Parts: sequence; C-alpha cells; structure tokens
Amino acid sequence: MTGSPRPRPTGQPHQLAGRRREPGPVHTAPRPRTSVEKTVTSVGIGVVSSVSVVVCSHLVARWPQLTRALDSLWDQKLRPDQVVVVVDGDDELLARLRERAGPELVLSTGGRTGLSNARNVGIAAVDSEFVAFLDDDAVADPSWLSSLVQVAAADPDILGVGGWVTPDWGGEKPGWFPSELLWTVGCSHHGLPTQQTAVRNVFGGCALFRRSVFTTTGGFDTRLGRQTKGASGCEETELCIRATALIPDGRFVHEPAAVIHHHVPAQRQRPSYIVRRCWAEGASKATLRRLCAGYRAPARGPLGPKRDFVLKVLPRGVRNGVGASLRGRPAGLARAGMIVVGTGTTILSFLLAVIRTVFSPVRAAGGGPAIPAASPAPLGTPTTGTDTAEAPASADSPSSTDSPAATGASSADALPPASEAAPSNVHTLSA
Repeated sequence: MTGSPRPRPTGQPHQLAGRRREPGPVHTAPRPRTSVEKTVTSVGIGVVSSVSVVVCSHLVARWPQLTRALDSLWDQKLRPDQVVVVVDGDDELLARLRERAGPELVLSTGGRTGLSNARNVGIAAVDSEFVAFLDDDAVADPSWLSSLVQVAAADPDILGVGGWVTPDWGGEKPGWFPSELLWTVGCSHHGLPTQQTAVRNVFGGCALFRRSVFTTTGGFDTRLGRQTKGASGCEETELCIRATALIPDGRFVHEPAAVIHHHVPAQRQRPSYIVRRCWAEGASKATLRRLCAGYRAPARGPLGPKRDFVLKVLPRGVRNGVGASLRGRPAGLARAGMIVVGTGTTILSFLLAVIRTVFSPVRAAGGGPAIPAASPAPLGTPTTGTDTAEAPASADSPSSTDSPAATGASSADALPPASEAAPSNVHTLSA
C-alpha cells in the first residue's frame, strides 16, 4: 500500500496515528449501534447484535503500525462496538497505550505467553456475537469489517469468515519473491480462490468468528502459534478443523472482498527469512497433523488443501518462472529457485518433525486451553515476565515455536463472561 493515504469516511473524526486521544469509556458489554443495524439490514440480512475486534501486539517497535491499525478500525463503515488491544509481554508498549488513552480496551497477558494465548485473553474480555481479529501491523480497508459480518450473518452455519491480505512492501515488490510464497509474510498467496467460497480454515490475522466457536472449542491451542522466537503458525488452522469437527454443519468461508494491507518490513524481504519461515511451517504442519488425529477430520484430512498447493500450484509457479527467464527476464529463474528451496525446506522440516514425534508424543485429542478468566488489576500494576528485552531481529520475525507443554481440555463452561469494568482501560490478565 503506497502513495497518498486513503480518504477517511465522512462523518467520522480524523485521528492522527500516535496522537493522544481523549480517554474513551471502558465497555464490557455490547453497545447498541445503529451503524451496525443500518449497514447489515441494508443488504437484507437482519440485525447483528454486536461485533468486537481483537488486536494482539508484543513489540513496541511496531508502534507506528499498531496505531495505524487501530485508526483503520475506527474508520470502518461498520464501526466495531469494541476494540480490544492485548499486549503480550512488552511493558513499554503497554505504557505507550496507557499514555495514548485511546477508546480501546487495553489488556496485558502478564508476560510473554504467545499469540494463541493473547488471542484467548482478548476473547475472554468480550461477549459480542462476532469477534474479529486484525494483525497489529495491518491496515483494514473501510469496508473490511462490514464485508466479513455480511457473509457471517447470512447463514448461522457459517462459523467464521476470512478476508484477503495484500502485501504493503513499502516500495516495490522484490523481483525474486514468488507470489506463491506470499504466505510466508502473512499475505494471500497465488493459488487462493479469488471469489467467495467455503474453505478449510481462515487466516487468523484477517478473520471474523462467531463467539460460539470459542465457547464450544475453548479457544486457540497454545501448542501452536507464534511466540518469542521462530516463525510457527497453524493455530487458526487447528481451531477451524476442531470447530468443524465439534459443530455439525459448521463451515468457514473465504471472502476476498474483505481486504487488509499487511506491512512487510525490509527484514522479511530476504531469502533467509523465507527459508526460516518455511522451516517453521513444516514443523507446525507436523504438530497440526498430530493434534488433528483425534478429530473428525475433513474429507481429505487436515493437510489436503496444502497437498494440492504443493502438487499443483507450486510446480506451475516454477514453470512460469523458468519460462519468464527464457524470455529474457532473469528474475523469473530466481522466483523458480525460491519456490524449489522453500518447498524443499518445508517438506524436510515436516518429515523430521514427524520422526521426532515417535520420541516426543503430544496428546492428539482435546482442544486448546480454556480461555482465561479476566482478572482486572488497578492502573499501574506491572506486568511480569520478559518485555522489551527483545533482540532487534525479533521485530522482523515475531513468530513462535511450538510449546511442548500439554494443555487442559476445553469445554463450553470454560469460557467466562466478559470482564467487569475497572477504573482504567488497562488490565492485567494471566492465563
């Protein structure tokens, strides 16, 4: 996303990123929003009671991106009833959010706990009908939230809706970077459907879920997802597979009209990062395979869609790259080589991780951890654990390794009601 900034919708206050705002009220229950009713009923769907958006962040280095992300949420055509920011183990970031005093509800996990737990903390703080997630380094188009809600509200069997993620390179896309590997930088890659369709899973940084999904499953499994180091993922994939196994007739939908723009820092625009990300993905896929062994799996198994991607989309990308090189465009050969290296790295990592499971088994049945109950703390209560002692390199790879700790089984009763209002908009929660 380059060039001049997009015009903001009329009738909404203009807020400059990073400027101090007047403190807004803390809301723990959905507020009636005529904007919600007007937007949704205008397309003949009916009235949606409420929608909240959760943004998780763990690095103060992302402050400029975070403030832009929050501004884009308040500029939505369908404005959310509540925006929750969950800080995972960065006290300096928490202090800046306090100083900013925006209208968002700010929560702290109390230490570096990982993306999956941070999302669970955010879920515990809301009781809206729909819960959306936006990455802290992404900017949502004004119609992003309304596009997601309109699809989800159209059918009660739709458990969640994912959108389209375009890369914001901060300049020109590197010529050697294949579109087939855009998933390595958290963006929609070549080969994904370009029209609305049912899918196995959605991308967690650009998605909306019914809250009933979390009351049924217990939330994201902390054995998957980004943490302090590494570049692991698949937590949303496991959640979607588990949800469809537990909820009869439930399904997830891909809606490419719901667009966000994901910042890709220069550190991620390097072949070395792509290789590290592919290695972590292979290990994550092996963990996913283990965790999904006890579920009622999709018709072709949890890895079916990726198998098609590897066997069809990637070979076509290699052929196209080689063909472009033969036509006098040398960057095509570099793209083809990157696809081969990335694919081989992912497969090798997956196979080695599968072999390791023989000696380090992980419980396959049962969901992720119970979503933690909110325990509001007075303003100024310090968080615990690591915070800003993060190496600079972590800013370009804030992903995770798999947590080997087994977690408790989930249940519908494990999800607590929304937290009660506290004297400030900053709370400390512990899993």
